[in-house]
Amino acid sequence: MCAALPACASVSPASQPPSERISLGILLAGITVTSALAFRARVATQRLGGEIQALRSLVTRQAEELVQAREELAETQRLNALGLLTASLLHDLNNHLSNIRMSNKLISRAVPGHPEVQSRVQVIESSIQQVRGMVESFLGFGQRREEVPRQTDVAAEISGILQLLRDEFLPGLRVSVAVPESAPMAAVHNASFRRILLNLLINACEAMEKQGRLLIQVDFAATMAFGSAVLTPKTAPPWIRLRIIDTGPGIASEHLARLFQPFFTTKHRENRKGSGLGLYIVQTLAAEEGMGLKVSSEPGVGTTFELFLPPAADPDPS
Repeated sequence: MCAALPACASVSPASQPPSERISLGILLAGITVTSALAFRARVATQRLGGEIQALRSLVTRQAEELVQAREELAETQRLNALGLLTASLLHDLNNHLSNIRMSNKLISRAVPGHPEVQSRVQVIESSIQQVRGMVESFLGFGQRREEVPRQTDVAAEISGILQLLRDEFLPGLRVSVAVPESAPMAAVHNASFRRILLNLLINACEAMEKQGRLLIQVDFAATMAFGSAVLTPKTAPPWIRLRIIDTGPGIASEHLARLFQPFFTTKHRENRKGSGLGLYIVQTLAAEEGMGLKVSSEPGVGTTFELFLPPAADPDPS
C-alpha cells in the first residue's frame, strides 16, 4: 500500500541533490573536527591542570624552604652572637680565676696547720684547674683540632666532676657510682669529655630538683641498638659505655626529637637557669669525638643518657 504513495518512497543518497550531499558532508566533517578539537582541548586542559598543580607544589615547597632558611639564618646569627658574648665572658672569667687561685694560695699559707681549711683549699684548686680546662675548651669550641685524642681516665674524670658539683648540685640527692675495678681508659680529649660529663650531670641534677637518685654506671658494651641512637660510634666495638640515670620527671616522647636542638629546653620558664645549649654542646662534642649517644626517658620515672666511648688500646705512656 505504501508503494502507491509517492511520499513514502525511499530516498538513497545517490538520489539526493548534490547540494544536500555537500551540506551533509560539511556537517559530518564539522562534527569530526569539533570532536577532535574538543578532545585536544580536554587533553590540553588536563595537562595544563597538572602543570599548574606542579607549579603550586613547587611554589609551596620553595616557600617552606625559604621560611626554613630564614629560621636557620636567624639561629646561626643567634649562635654567632652568643659565641662572641661567651668568648668575652670566658676571657673575663679566666682573669677572675687567676685572682681566686692567688687568694686560695694565700689562705693555704696563712692557715698551714688546719686540716679542714687545707682540704677546702685543695678542692678549690682542683675546681679552678677543671674550670680553666673547660674555659679553654669553650674558647676552642667548633674549631678543628689536629691533635690525637689523649687517653682519659673515665673513673677519675667522674670523680673530679662530682667533687666540683658536690656543694651546689648534689645535696639532697642519692648518688651511686658503679665503675669496674679495672678502670677503663678512653681515647677521647679530656676537656671535651669533661664538658660532656658536666653538662649531662648538671642536667640530671637540675631535673631532680635536689630530690631523687643519680646513678652513674661504667661498663663495656659490644652491641648497640642503632635504631634509637642519637649518634652512632665511629669506631668498632667494644666500647666503654657510660650511663647517667636520674629519677627526675622524665621527658615526653614528643620532646625527645628536639632535645639536642640549640635553645630548646623542657624546663619550666620560671625554673629555667641555662641557655638551652647544654645538650646541643653534648651532641656536638660527642660527634667530634666519635662517640655514640643515646637517650631514653619515661615521664614520671626518669631519664637515661648513654655514651659509647672508644677505648684506649694501650696504657698512657705519660
